[in-house]
Amino acid sequence: MGKSACLSLLCLVILLCTGNAFARDTATASEVMDKVKEAAAVLSKTGRDGLQQFQDEKSQWVWKDTYVFVFDCDNLTMLANPVYPDLVGKRQAGLVDKTGNYFFIGFCDAIENSPNGRWVEYWWPEKKGQAPKRKLSFVMQVPDRDFGVGGGIYTDAETAMDLNTDLQ
Repeated sequence: MGKSACLSLLCLVILLCTGNAFARDTATASEVMDKVKEAAAVLSKTGRDGLQQFQDEKSQWVWKDTYVFVFDCDNLTMLANPVYPDLVGKRQAGLVDKTGNYFFIGFCDAIENSPNGRWVEYWWPEKKGQAPKRKLSFVMQVPDRDFGVGGGIYTDAETAMDLNTDLQ
């Protein structure tokens, strides 16, 4: 094999490895569902006493490009959010995205109608200070508790309708 062929092969290997490394930094819908269900199981056992771990940006509930959040539909408040702690304890009924979607109300409607989980679509910044991007969050009722839990992905490739169809 000549020098140029070896160099081309080396470049291809580097590109493939680099591409795969970046791909691993983006959470999938399946990973989010699994993590939200795991969080719901933990919170079902610990109740509100277990909320603190969902406030820690270095916890297992923050991974790749996403995180788990916890919300209370009776009081329309955020109970835990490791990336946006300023939302915690505040009434979220008026939280609206750039399209006029009252998505926090959407979370509550989703868990009322589908306690085992449903995807909700809205626009939200991926990082503080950034413009909102299309986000899909899987939300579910925490078993035997009066609050819900969710986590999301930023994607243009999938829709909430598609993902909810897959749940049936």
